Amino acid sequence: MRELGYEVGKNLVIEARFADGRFDRCPALVAELLSGRPDVLVVGGTPAVEAVRQATSTIPVVMTAVGNPVASGFVASLARPGGNITGLSLDNADLAAKWFELARSVAPRSRIGVVANPSQHTHEGYARNIQSAAQSVGEKVPVVTARTVIEIDGAFAALARERVTTVIVLPNGLFNVNVERIAGLALKHRMASIGTTRSYA
Repeated sequence: MRELGYEVGKNLVIEARFADGRFDRCPALVAELLSGRPDVLVVGGTPAVEAVRQATSTIPVVMTAVGNPVASGFVASLARPGGNITGLSLDNADLAAKWFELARSVAPRSRIGVVANPSQHTHEGYARNIQSAAQSVGEKVPVVTARTVIEIDGAFAALARERVTTVIVLPNGLFNVNVERIAGLALKHRMASIGTTRSYA
C-alpha cells in the first residue's frame, strides 16, 4: 500500500471489527462499518461475506477465506464475479481425498470419521470425496454434523459410538475458532485428528 502512495494516518484509515466466532454478530458489525462510509471492505469468512452481501451492493468488497463463493451466491463465477464482490476462494474439494489418504497412512488400521458443518456450502463436496476415496478401498466413513459449539461435543460423542479412532475436521469458521475445544474432544475420545489449518496442530 505504501508503494502505491497510501499511508496510515495520512491518507488511509483502517477500521477493523471481529465477530470472535459469534457469527450472529456479523450484521451489526457490518452496519457499524458501513456507517463510516468506507471506500472498500475486506471481509474474511463466509458468514461475514454473507452479512456484507445483504447490506450493500455498491461498496467494493474483497473476500478472503471463503469456501465456495459461487454456491454461496457471492459471485456469478470465479472467472467473472460480477457485482461488487471479488476475492479469494479456498474451495478445493479434491483435497478431501488426500485428507483421507493421509489419515490412513498415519493410522492404517484406524476407523476414520468426519465432522462437518452443514451450514458451510463446501461440506457436501468434501464429504462426498472422502466417502468416495474410502469406498475405493472398501471402507465406510461416518459423517457427523455440528452447526453450533454445543453440537461439536455431540458430534464427537457420536463418532465415539461409531468406534472412530481418527477424525477429519472439515474446514469451517465455527471449527476454526473452537480448535482448542475440538483438540480436547479428540484427546478425550482418544482420536487422532486431521485439521485443515496449522492452528489445529
